Amino acid sequence: VVSVEERSSLLYECLSSLLRLGSAFPNLAPIIARLLLSVGLMISSTLSDDSRSYMLCQLETLRANSYSENNQIDNQLMKELTLNERNQICLLQIISILDKLVFQCSAQRHLYYSPRLI
Repeated sequence: VVSVEERSSLLYECLSSLLRLGSAFPNLAPIIARLLLSVGLMISSTLSDDSRSYMLCQLETLRANSYSENNQIDNQLMKELTLNERNQICLLQIISILDKLVFQCSAQRHLYYSPRLI
């Protein structure tokens, strides 16, 4: 069991590995995407309305900059951020990883999930 305070930091550390795993084994991409969607929904439910508005503004910047392991925030700095800031950063990276996962692992460049499955 992972505490709420540690959840976003733990997931953040695993994101690049999940992308590599999905790229190496494309059949796992839908499972990884579902995991990321589920955790992303949990994290987004903890954000305030102001944080959600801020994140919507950040999506264009996120789309312009591709995900890179060089963009990763160091573990010590991550611990110094507030829980809300960690959740925002983690959620932005989840969106970026989902985009990369679909692009790299799906020939159709999209994944479909029935609303009941998410």
